[in-house]
Amino acid sequence: MTLTTQPSSPATPRATIWQKFADLLIAPHRSITDVGRQKRARLTAGLIVVIALAATAGALAGQGANLPYLLVLLAMSLVAYLFSRTKFFEFGSFIFLLALSAIPFITILINADGILAPRIYIWIPLALVIASALINRWALFLFTGLVCGAIVALNLLYPEQGNMIGQVSGTIATLGLLLIYLENFRLGAEKIRLEEIRRANRELSQISQFLEERVSERTAQLDRKSSQLEAAVLVARSAAENTNIKVLLNNVAEQISSRFGFYHTGIFLSDASRKKVYLAAASSEGGQRMLERGHSLDIGRQGVVGYAAYEKRARVAQDIEHENLYLSNVDLPATRSEVALPLLINNQVIGVLDIQSSEQSPFTTDDLFILQAMADQVALALQNARLLEESQAALAQLQVITSKTVQDAWHGYLGNRVKGYVYSAGDVAALDESYNPGNETEKRKMQIKIGLRGQTIGTISLARASNETDWTEKEQEFTEKIASQIALAIENARLLEDSQNRASREQTLNELTTRLSRSLDLENLLQNAVLELHKLPQVTDASVVIAPQEIRKQG
Repeated sequence: MTLTTQPSSPATPRATIWQKFADLLIAPHRSITDVGRQKRARLTAGLIVVIALAATAGALAGQGANLPYLLVLLAMSLVAYLFSRTKFFEFGSFIFLLALSAIPFITILINADGILAPRIYIWIPLALVIASALINRWALFLFTGLVCGAIVALNLLYPEQGNMIGQVSGTIATLGLLLIYLENFRLGAEKIRLEEIRRANRELSQISQFLEERVSERTAQLDRKSSQLEAAVLVARSAAENTNIKVLLNNVAEQISSRFGFYHTGIFLSDASRKKVYLAAASSEGGQRMLERGHSLDIGRQGVVGYAAYEKRARVAQDIEHENLYLSNVDLPATRSEVALPLLINNQVIGVLDIQSSEQSPFTTDDLFILQAMADQVALALQNARLLEESQAALAQLQVITSKTVQDAWHGYLGNRVKGYVYSAGDVAALDESYNPGNETEKRKMQIKIGLRGQTIGTISLARASNETDWTEKEQEFTEKIASQIALAIENARLLEDSQNRASREQTLNELTTRLSRSLDLENLLQNAVLELHKLPQVTDASVVIAPQEIRKQG
């Protein structure tokens, strides 16, 4: 699709030139600032220009007996026009109206033909209509009076036309009064309309101000909520990054007070019996003193915190002076409001987040929603830290038990013996119990411990001639890897040997049980039992004696 741009119409520049030309002719004087007076001055200049152009056209035609009067009107219109372009445009309007209304009287005086009514009715009504547009109502009243007075004065020249002059003057006066009434009506209507416009403007201004206040208030609320959400996210992130419970609680308390601007933040934890909550972290100086003396509260009985822990829901005291549950604390004298938020895991209270402010009614519904969401995140981080500590403790205990088991197993396996082999000068020989690798005299020695589950079960000793290079770090790392593989291998061998011995013992026990169960005679059974027990490894003597405890005591 192709877009083409049409050249601009020449009407626009012509209209601009015409507007400039019109402003040049009829623009009011720059000292006139009132809008109404500016319009009246522009109208005065425009009418004078129009009448002057008409008079000029008549004068140029140069025909008829009205030429002198048109020239007089043109001259006086020029004077009036000059005044209309100044700040005294009202005076110019009056001169123009006098010139316009003087024409019929001049013609009557010069011609003296007794024709009064037609000349008066041609010019005077026109002058009154123009006057109603150019001058105010009081000036119009004065102008009407002058015109009527001039008409009445014609009785001096034409007393025989007194009735006609009276009718004409009455008609002109009626027309003037009617124009004055219409002017008053127009001014009243404009005043009413102006008052309505002003009232509408005031209402619009009030509505606009109200909307601006609402927008500002809403913007402030959104900014506050955004800041709180950001602070809640940062607090939750900080809580999730700490695995040490004490560090986590102290950090959360400090973060909430600093980021939300609260006077005091305390974190209570439930005891094992779920009957008390004790203060575990605090951000204020008073809270630190409470920590030192081991501050605690009964769940469901003491203060806002105890109530929140008992009810498992947030409890707010917007004004502590009118709150029955509030428990006064000498360490926190600046408190004016308080909110307690339970720390819940699987509907079980593990603690309470206590926030206190030095202002009255600072907590809104949105604040409570954000704070409770943050408390849930803190509870989750606290539970994770607890589980991690418990897992680490269990793992450490398991490592200790495993290490002790390995130590006991190898001690039982070897006893006080030393078992090992040495390679030297191309021969492999078993070590005796007196072997000590520290007695070797070579200078280039390296010893690597054979470790298994935290216990040292042996040693690898390597030696090279003193004229050789010393052991490098890579060689040491390689030997350590070999040592770990040897540890696993000999542990597996020991376990296999132990399993085989256990299987052999169980087999011997089964065979002994089978042979003994074949004999039904007591004497033969006892003899067979002694013979079978004698066959056990490293048994030199065996005896089986049947004697109840009472007989043995008598013996």
